[in-house]
Amino acid sequence: MRVLASILTVLVYMGLVAFVLWLIAIRPRLPMRDKIAGLLQLVAVYTLLLGLLSSSGVFKEFDGLQRNLTSPDPLVFLQGNLAIFIFLLPA
Repeated sequence: MRVLASILTVLVYMGLVAFVLWLIAIRPRLPMRDKIAGLLQLVAVYTLLLGLLSSSGVFKEFDGLQRNLTSPDPLVFLQGNLAIFIFLLPA
């Protein structure tokens, strides 16, 4: 059940990332205020999903993953996100 919840969470997050990238790159006619609002919404959803994953106990199985997902270092942050995607999308 945890894995299914994690997969759904990541899929929703990926959809939101794609939407915000589309909003910024393809829809340049929007005012900058609306573009920034989209980015802030993405940050809010990321925070919410990270909290849901933390409270469900998913991070207990993966040592250091939560630390990587909340790291201020962009490379460590990217490493944590890629680790989730690699784990959830096996070859």
